[in-house]
Amino acid sequence: IEGTKSRSPNSKEAFPDVINPDPPKELLDEHGQAEFTRMAKVLSKNGLLTEADLSLFTAYSMVWQKIVWAQMRFVNGEEDMTQINVNTGHESKSGTLAMQETAITQLIKLASEFGMSPVARTRAAAIQNKKAGDGWDDFE
Repeated sequence: IEGTKSRSPNSKEAFPDVINPDPPKELLDEHGQAEFTRMAKVLSKNGLLTEADLSLFTAYSMVWQKIVWAQMRFVNGEEDMTQINVNTGHESKSGTLAMQETAITQLIKLASEFGMSPVARTRAAAIQNKKAGDGWDDFE
């Protein structure tokens, strides 16, 4: 039994430049900017953040700041994680907790696009900042 043959390199495949950008201050608060800066350094060092990824990576940082905002409301006592329905007396999660849980799910999905988990790292491919060749360039 033989494995499948690997696909030939696409000679028209784009190879965007790896970047380590500054955070977009107009879109991110201090927590979002800190996470953007921290992870941009790690991702660009490993060839996983390019100019083509900037919008998606900014979205990752925006979701991170939502999670921090919600957590700070709970930690500072500004809001409880649960609420009591005045009509039924039943306890349910607060709107902020529901938003935070949704944001965590979004963060996990966005993070996996950049190889930010052990499983996702096995699938992530670093950009090598070179133009596509015929696949034999390394053997010359």
